[in-house]
Amino acid sequence: MAAGFASADDSSRLQVFALAQADAQAAFEAKTQAMANASAKLSDAERAALRAELEAARKQVSEASKRIAELSMQLNEFSPRAYVFQYLNESRRALIGVVLDADAEGVKVIGLTPNGPAAKAGIQVGDRLISIDKKPVTKVASDTAAAVAAARALFR
Repeated sequence: MAAGFASADDSSRLQVFALAQADAQAAFEAKTQAMANASAKLSDAERAALRAELEAARKQVSEASKRIAELSMQLNEFSPRAYVFQYLNESRRALIGVVLDADAEGVKVIGLTPNGPAAKAGIQVGDRLISIDKKPVTKVASDTAAAVAAARALFR
């Protein structure tokens, strides 16, 4: 897909964004290196205590994400964010970074995880799923939830 700029202002904004992104990446890499250096200095006991605390925190996040999903469903607030909370930390699911929905025309992508596997593969919001692993995605016009469930099953 070709892209052009509508004005010089658009080009300037993109340059500023690119610089900000590069600065953020450099800061992230520096922080990561500092944390790796600090981690190397931990004793075995300190490392074990931190691992136990991390596991407890992961469990709390998992429980909180399930509760957020439950409340969202009870309020009938089905958004890409609510869907992600529903499956956060669920090891049975392969997360490729897409949120799917369906309409009379079939299954489509309505949300993407920035820099996730799907986004890196070039999938965009609004794309329609035709097939997954050479298996056709079935259109189920009368039951959109069934269409999405059938498409998700193809990812397994």
